Amino acid sequence: MAARRSRRSRWSTWAWGVTALALATACTCPSRPPTAVELEELRSRAIHGKQAKAVETLERWARAGDRGSQRVLADFYAANGNRESAVHWYSEAAMAGDTSARLALGRAYRMGELGLRVDMLAAKKWYEAAASRGEADAELALGLMARNGEGGPRDMEAAVRWLEDAAAHGSATAMFHLGNIYAAGEGVPPDLDQARSWFERAAERGSSIAMQALGMAYQNGDLGLPRDEKKAAELLREAGHQDEH
Repeated sequence: MAARRSRRSRWSTWAWGVTALALATACTCPSRPPTAVELEELRSRAIHGKQAKAVETLERWARAGDRGSQRVLADFYAANGNRESAVHWYSEAAMAGDTSARLALGRAYRMGELGLRVDMLAAKKWYEAAASRGEADAELALGLMARNGEGGPRDMEAAVRWLEDAAAHGSATAMFHLGNIYAAGEGVPPDLDQARSWFERAAERGSSIAMQALGMAYQNGDLGLPRDEKKAAELLREAGHQDEH
């Protein structure tokens, strides 16, 4: 009887050890999705610290399907020149719904980066996917593509619409471009009040080129503004300080 109990005890111990090992091997993902802070820490360690452990963790989580880890792993490979792996993980993350990965693919196809050939239709597809989540940089890119006729005929109505969306989401660059469009009457009736308003809003958000535009307007009496050398000098000086940063 004692021998049978001993054999059962050894069997239970062995079976539990095998089960624990199987569970440990199968559990490749965190118990919860990693936070943005945790991912940024891993990204920094992987890219700047060259710590193999950080890369191993990202790869494990990425293979387990965590889209944030997939995107950060793609950032790592892009920074280290492994373009094929970068495109693979950006694509995985983008298809899983990661907005930043969609933006990265849009840029890569538009600019011919990461070893990809320029493909404006693919760029537009990924930018639109990112813009559907309110991504200002994607909206800005779509506005500029429509303005420049990239991936289709020039469409100023679409350009203004996309740029206004980007501006509504805080893009100072989109505000600056809207100022230029209304100042020049580019596909819209010229409207100096609108132009000045957009330049001012962009300048308030730290856009040095908008500050320069306003400074020159005060210097020359453009945009319906009075000549004001003092105001012009202040704006141009502030623009220079912004550029230094």
